[in-house]
Amino acid sequence: MSGLRDIQSYSRRLQDKRKAEQYARRFEQGSRKRIDQREQAAVKGIFAGLNDCRSVLDVPSGAGRFARALGEGGRKVIEMDVAFEILEFARTNAAEAGTPGLVLQGDASRLPLADGSVDCVFSNRLLHHILDPEERIAILREFHRVCRRCTDSRAAQTAQGTQTPLRTPANPG
Repeated sequence: MSGLRDIQSYSRRLQDKRKAEQYARRFEQGSRKRIDQREQAAVKGIFAGLNDCRSVLDVPSGAGRFARALGEGGRKVIEMDVAFEILEFARTNAAEAGTPGLVLQGDASRLPLADGSVDCVFSNRLLHHILDPEERIAILREFHRVCRRCTDSRAAQTAQGTQTPLRTPANPG
């Protein structure tokens, strides 16, 4: 995925059924399985502290591997990705997790949601792929627009699997 530079190239990354399936299965074994376990624990910990969060947008959701953690306690989860092919895996994962919510196709820079439609936006491993500052700003503005409460954006930082969260209140002050 290192060749991604902008929203357009990111949007094409999984628009092939074979690539989507490979991507969907990549955290099932080996070192990536351990990374997934750490990330799942971190997400559960973060959302356990957000008692009033009843809805969350996961964008890009990919195969929906965070559906169970995001949906704990009956929270409504909207899984969204630009690649239709990967959303079939997100739909299956959400159903298996018993997560209430929706699976939608959409672009993070032009979210097909109303203003203030979710309590939280969760975005894992997106912004580090988008190198153009204006495109990053467009995505963050969309997160702010649709979110009533807070945004949690995460980018992979090191080989040890640590992440740096960017948490911002939706309506500061």
